[in-house]
Amino acid sequence: VGRNGSGKSNWLQAVQFCLGLGPFAVLRAEERQAILHEGSGRAAVHAFVEVVLDNSQHRLAVAATTVTIRRTIGWKKDEFFLQRQRCTKQEITSLLEGAGFSKQNPYYIVQQGKVQALCTMSDLERLRLLQQVAGTVLYDEKKRDSVSHMNDNQGRLDQVNDVLQEMQDKLTDLESEKQELQAYQKADRQRRALSYALYEKECTKARRQLAQIDEERQTHLTNTLQQLHHDVKSVHDRIRNIESSVLPVSNASLKRWNQQVQRTRKQNAANRTTLQTRQDKLHSMQGMLDKQKAEVEANRSHAEELQAQLTKAERQLEDVKPMREFAEKELKDAQQERREKEESIQGFYAKQGRANDFTTAEERDTFLQTQIQEIQEHVDTRRDKLAQHRQTIQSAAENQEKENSRMEKVQSQISEKSKHLADLTKSSQ
Repeated sequence: VGRNGSGKSNWLQAVQFCLGLGPFAVLRAEERQAILHEGSGRAAVHAFVEVVLDNSQHRLAVAATTVTIRRTIGWKKDEFFLQRQRCTKQEITSLLEGAGFSKQNPYYIVQQGKVQALCTMSDLERLRLLQQVAGTVLYDEKKRDSVSHMNDNQGRLDQVNDVLQEMQDKLTDLESEKQELQAYQKADRQRRALSYALYEKECTKARRQLAQIDEERQTHLTNTLQQLHHDVKSVHDRIRNIESSVLPVSNASLKRWNQQVQRTRKQNAANRTTLQTRQDKLHSMQGMLDKQKAEVEANRSHAEELQAQLTKAERQLEDVKPMREFAEKELKDAQQERREKEESIQGFYAKQGRANDFTTAEERDTFLQTQIQEIQEHVDTRRDKLAQHRQTIQSAAENQEKENSRMEKVQSQISEKSKHLADLTKSSQ
């Protein structure tokens, strides 16, 4: 209680600021900076408010008769202290809620105008106010939160039960698979044991057969060696007999036999040399013959190409003949037309009565010159065409003569090659 301007509101706001209530619950950096004093002199860097509460009845869950709560702010910090030890805002809130200072019960600090508002409240509003003051609203909210958490936990429990059931099903399947695997392993061990026994039996049988085969081979080798020794001995006996029978031969007959052998060898060497010479000559003649055959084949293919070109030239000449005949016909027509035009011009000059059609001699001469010029142009055009046709015919004739001469030359070459080939064939025979 005090006069206006004595600082009652500031003291109340300081308590709310320290306990983190009302508009001071959450402060941004600019709001904290605005709270700091900015008077003359050096600016404040930080500030704090400390509240000491009587805890003689132990309403606060602290083992002390007095509880000290401090809040310190700065440009970059906002810290709470409980009993001179740093703590969080949530710890301060939980401590106050345990003593009845709850956000849902803002009436433990009565500001100006609240008493009048309480007097004008309706019965339902007063009931709600009493519930808030008594703290039942907080417990109702906690109950609703607890029920919600229980429902969530029940849903999670159901999910866990479903997962457990699935795991139980999987365990059942795995147990059956385990039994099958154990049965398979047991059968596999039996199979391997039987396979090993069978393999051991086959190995024993193979060893016996191998020993028998070695014994038979040793016996066969022994018999074979004995037979070979007997054969060698008989051969040595025969050699000695032959040597004893050959020795009596006289040296003279042996010398004559050696001379005869030497002559036979010389004669064979000479015959071999002659035969080799003839073979070399035959090989060279065969190569020349093959070469001549290749040349004849090449000349024959060339002759066929020339024959095809000659046929083509003859066809072109056949194609040019109608053009030649047409050109000669046009030449005759042009000459005939020229003669007719000349006769017509002479008729123009002969007719004197025609001069009456023109008023002056100049008009007559102009008309006649025009007619003469047209006739002359027509004759020149016909002459040019005739010259072109004559040139075409002449070039075709020259091409035909060239092809004929070339064909004759190829025919002569073919005849020479054929004759030479026949001579080579006779010589080789």
